[in-house]
Amino acid sequence: MIWAAAVPQDCLEHLTVARGDEDLSIAVFVRALDLAHAEQQVDRLMQRMLGQAPPLAGWTVTECVAADLRRPTQ
Repeated sequence: MIWAAAVPQDCLEHLTVARGDEDLSIAVFVRALDLAHAEQQVDRLMQRMLGQAPPLAGWTVTECVAADLRRPTQ
């Protein structure tokens, strides 16, 4: 459902999903200028996906945390 909701502007590269007892943990990898832009891109994508997925009616995003995965420069 996430891939189906993605648009080119999301710059979605990869994602993984892990199921918990009452939730899902989703790691979303996007190309972005910085961490703030990455969080905004992922938030827009997740809100769009939730709006387009009737089976997920009532679900919400509870946390969005960004990490810079670029290789350190030397």
